[in-house]
Amino acid sequence: MIVYYVWIPSCEGMTKADISFCFRYNFLKIAITSPEDIAAMKIAAIMDRGTKKDFIDLYFLIKNGISIEDSLTYYNKKYKCLSNNLYSIMKSLAYFDDADLLEMPQMIKKISWEKVKKFFKKEVILLAKKYI
Repeated sequence: MIVYYVWIPSCEGMTKADISFCFRYNFLKIAITSPEDIAAMKIAAIMDRGTKKDFIDLYFLIKNGISIEDSLTYYNKKYKCLSNNLYSIMKSLAYFDDADLLEMPQMIKKISWEKVKKFFKKEVILLAKKYI
C-alpha cells in the first residue's frame, strides 16, 4: 500500500488529506506519472473504452516526441502483454464508433476530431505493415 500526503486547497488555505491506494504496476521512471507512463496508460485506455480524450491525449504525446512505437514499448514494459494484445491494440486505435458519439473534450490546444482519426488510421496502417 502506498500512502501519499497531499495539500488540498480549501476556502481558508491549504488542508492536509491522507490518500492511500494500491497501484499494482511499476512506474517506468519516478513515482509521478511520466509521459511514458501516460502513453502506456492511454494505449490501455483506448483498448478498454476509446474516448475522444484518450485518443487526443495520445495524439499530442506522439506529436510531442513519443512515437506510436515508443508508446507500444512503454505499454509492454508496464503491462507485460504487448505480444498478446498487439492486434487488439491496432484494431482499437482505428475504432472510433464509440468515441464518435462523445462530446469533444475542452482543450487548451484545439484539434479537429477528424484530423485525430485520420492520423491514427495512418499510424495503424504503418504498424500493420511492420508487425503483421
